[in-house]
Amino acid sequence: MPYLLALTAAPPTARADPSTPEEEAEHIPSTDVDAPRDSAPATGSASSIPTGSPDATLKLGNWRVTWDDGLRFELQRLVPWVPEGAWLPRPLVKGRALVSGTVGLKLQVDGAAYNAFSGLQDVADGVELRRGRLFTEGEFFFFRPIAFKVEFGVTKESLFLDDFYLGLRDLPVVGTLKVGQMQPPFSLDRVTSSLDTTFMERAAPVDAFAPGYLAGVSVQNYSLEARVAGALGWFSEGTGDDTGDASTGLSRVIGRVTWRPYDDASPALPRLAHLGLSASYVFSPNESTRYRSRPESHLAPYLVDTGDIDAKMASRAGLEAAVVHGPFSVQGEGILTFVDPRDSDPLMFWGFYLSGSWFLTGESRPYDRRTGVFSAVVPREPFSIRDRRPGAWEWAVRWSSVDLDDGVVRGGRMGILSTGLNWYLDRHWRVTVEYLFTRVDGPAGDGDLHTLQSRVQLRF
Repeated sequence: MPYLLALTAAPPTARADPSTPEEEAEHIPSTDVDAPRDSAPATGSASSIPTGSPDATLKLGNWRVTWDDGLRFELQRLVPWVPEGAWLPRPLVKGRALVSGTVGLKLQVDGAAYNAFSGLQDVADGVELRRGRLFTEGEFFFFRPIAFKVEFGVTKESLFLDDFYLGLRDLPVVGTLKVGQMQPPFSLDRVTSSLDTTFMERAAPVDAFAPGYLAGVSVQNYSLEARVAGALGWFSEGTGDDTGDASTGLSRVIGRVTWRPYDDASPALPRLAHLGLSASYVFSPNESTRYRSRPESHLAPYLVDTGDIDAKMASRAGLEAAVVHGPFSVQGEGILTFVDPRDSDPLMFWGFYLSGSWFLTGESRPYDRRTGVFSAVVPREPFSIRDRRPGAWEWAVRWSSVDLDDGVVRGGRMGILSTGLNWYLDRHWRVTVEYLFTRVDGPAGDGDLHTLQSRVQLRF
């Protein structure tokens, strides 16, 4: 079996994630709609890493465009002076911005080699652009600040929209309100950004049951004192992403609540316990319900698949838990899905995974308390040959299982044992190498699949 390993060079400098609350005043603030202005820092984040001064600034009338480890833009005040005693909305006052935000890029290139045994069909080796995404996000003022995000994605199959929404934050009771296309609040592994998941692909049961990007409306709030965060939304079919359950034409109510029974954000040894519950109720009066999953490798085909199910409704529930103790972390989820077909008895499908990771270089997995989601890893010492800095190294292992057999539906069963090594050169570059052993009993055949895959990832 051929082996594939991708390596790359790191840029010479790195700075802290601009979404952290410790941003310096000269930087345009983060405008993520989920980030209230009084938000708490992420556990294990490297926000203490100093930021550099802007590399270049271009002024075009009232517009200011800055390159500071990323492209940032700002529309300056429209009124250069304000008469004494006059009232004007906040961005029209001298020194305030009417529009501000960032432009960024996400890039993932994958390669994989496969070896099939015991009757399973051969899978072709390959290399692909897994994800290429260009996005802009920020805030504009219309009587009050309104956040926005637009993200275009491209894969080898198509061009599509991922995030595309407007949002209001700091609202009474509901907290944050978003309208548009977004990631629904279901499953810790699913709502974690694809750039920040420990493994290259999400666990097989999450890929099968958790929805991808959908159009809808959602509210989200949190309480740092009670250590609780929650989100609830109504969604219909979306146009983005290439993972998640394959059901179409649905109306869904989806919610998620998380709780931190233990939380110690000490920089020396961050410790955290996370619990969560997700639920979804799906109406399917006209279209089909379908669940399927690849063997946690995007270049491979779907090995388990229920096919289209003519269902009146479907519901699902997920339990999640995670523990962080300094450089060590453990995470697991279980998901149950119930389907009520029109012409047969009720069906139940299920799956679970358990994973663990260890930062050999001492970092800790960052956690965002506002949303109950793990966030980006920033190395303590960005990679440098000259200064003999290693970057951040993380070893991880995961076992996952998904069962799509019940009643008249024989979608198959699949279990996957995987292990991998992540090398975070700095906050922009990451290299991953993984080995996976998959056991399949499904419509694509019965047998074993060995996978060796790697990824080079760039973000800014």
